[in-house]
Amino acid sequence: MGGFLSLVLPSHLFNLSSSSSSNRAIRDREESPDILLAAIRLVDPRLAFYARVSQNLPPHSAVRRIMEEELKKREEVRELRLDELERVSSEDELESSDSECSCDWEDYTDDDDVDLPQSQPLTDEYKFIVRNERDYADLRRISRADCGYRADERPGEYTQSVIAMRRRMEVEGTHRRPLTRPQQANMVNKFFPNRRRHIALQASKVFGCHYLERQQQLAVTSQERTIRFYGRSAGKFQLQRSIDAPNVGWTILDFAFTRDGETLAYSTWNECIYLTRLNERSLNTRNNDDSDVEWKLIPVCVGNRNSRTAVFSIRFSPDERDILCGNSDYEVYVIDVERATKKIAFTAHADDTNCVMWGDNDENIFLTAGDDGLCKVWDARTLDAASLAASGEPVPVGTFAGHRDGITSIDTRGDGRYVLTNSKDQTIKIWDMRRFSSYDAVNNTRAAVARQDWDYRWQPCPAMRKKPLMPLEGDSSIATLRGHSILHTLVRAKWSPARTGARYIYTGCARGDVVVYDTVEMRPVQRLSGHKAIVRDAEWATDSNEIYTTSWDGGVGVWSWDERKIMESSRGEEETARIRTRKIRVVRNAIREKRKRRREETAEGEAEE
Repeated sequence: MGGFLSLVLPSHLFNLSSSSSSNRAIRDREESPDILLAAIRLVDPRLAFYARVSQNLPPHSAVRRIMEEELKKREEVRELRLDELERVSSEDELESSDSECSCDWEDYTDDDDVDLPQSQPLTDEYKFIVRNERDYADLRRISRADCGYRADERPGEYTQSVIAMRRRMEVEGTHRRPLTRPQQANMVNKFFPNRRRHIALQASKVFGCHYLERQQQLAVTSQERTIRFYGRSAGKFQLQRSIDAPNVGWTILDFAFTRDGETLAYSTWNECIYLTRLNERSLNTRNNDDSDVEWKLIPVCVGNRNSRTAVFSIRFSPDERDILCGNSDYEVYVIDVERATKKIAFTAHADDTNCVMWGDNDENIFLTAGDDGLCKVWDARTLDAASLAASGEPVPVGTFAGHRDGITSIDTRGDGRYVLTNSKDQTIKIWDMRRFSSYDAVNNTRAAVARQDWDYRWQPCPAMRKKPLMPLEGDSSIATLRGHSILHTLVRAKWSPARTGARYIYTGCARGDVVVYDTVEMRPVQRLSGHKAIVRDAEWATDSNEIYTTSWDGGVGVWSWDERKIMESSRGEEETARIRTRKIRVVRNAIREKRKRRREETAEGEAEE
């Protein structure tokens, strides 16, 4: 890059002292702004972004003055071409420069990582501009991606106001610094997904979904015994791959991927777990058919007391060597993937174990929850065969108690501190890992669950469950959220990704909605309606502002930001206000006419007398 700069910049411009990089040094040296401007033009020929940045620089800034002079010469933004490079350096200087430089201009025009050579000092203003360029680009991408506007259309007033707010926040005070993570999350949350788009419609109930960030794909499971992968192509989601799942009983209950998205495991109404590597095809595959892969069968609960068992929940360990699974035989297993054997097996609950989850910061910690209404935290180091033989029975690290019915899902916030549980008592509870429940609270929860006389799989929810009840004695949860409905299936609830500050909790609902709770206000803030049946699972993408949903109506959808939705809402409010004003005017005119007639009638009566 240094050789490339020497091609296009005069050699006398590189006599810049490396001892000072402050704004004062820029103002003291006349050639420094020229170097900075030339470098900025090389880093990004598009001057639109720097035109906006220059407005936020101090009036005395030499960079701002140079930028304004340059922008006045151009009425529109265009790329820097080779003929413009000749204006920076004469032909003689180009010929006398290093001829062995192999850098090509086209290789750098669209490269975001192009920077000044390390031998050149970077000024504070230049650091501020380059450091925030990608943040601005990300903000523009969030506001424009799938927002409903065409590529040649300008963003609406809402997007422009948010970006203007972002600039004002960055230049407050004397020291300009990039926004903190909470501030960035606040900006992202202003573009909340609000419009649903259709991805696919299947012929059976759709259960689970999982977003693969690296592959940019959405994996979906249903009762059709097929795992489908949808990818974005030309702005639309299309089916890219289908994999046949063997020995599916009723449906695929749960499935999980490794972090790289190359290994898949699923469970069903079967005593086995099925494992495959997606990039390895079966030996029987013909005609390049990618639907046939080599499945590895791992027996889980063979020979247990129940003749028909189900693995309701599976999760890969952080090191991806083990699989944690919860079963309908009340037990929890940790299975070695490579050896296909059980490392840990113990009875965790007094009823079905519906959900399992690994801890955030320690690969030895995991959580389980079931139909006994309890969520337990375990340490794998105390659950080996020798420890169980010595203690006689497994002892959890701690227990969360407070629900009045079975728990359907668990999720951790990602900070090693907070956990949520979704329950058939129609509530979500938030727990603090540093505060477990007492022995009395555990007994109260067991007693409350034992008093339940309804079956959520086919009976409607009792009316008393729809109303807030007094918390059980000893309930150690820090918050209880209510507003969604759980019926017929194990509906999942999750924390929003880190890019939102993990501020929200979102869950499916038996009414066909996705209910989003704000953990700051502790209330529902969004209800995404569009499905006609139960939304069993939802997935908030970690790298984009989108929420994927799967429903028992066979539909697969994606919720994304659309500013036109806000404009329609505002126009609706304006129309409502106009109608109300018109009604008030009509009523006021009618009252005036009535009073006028009364005065006329009174005057006529007095005249007759």
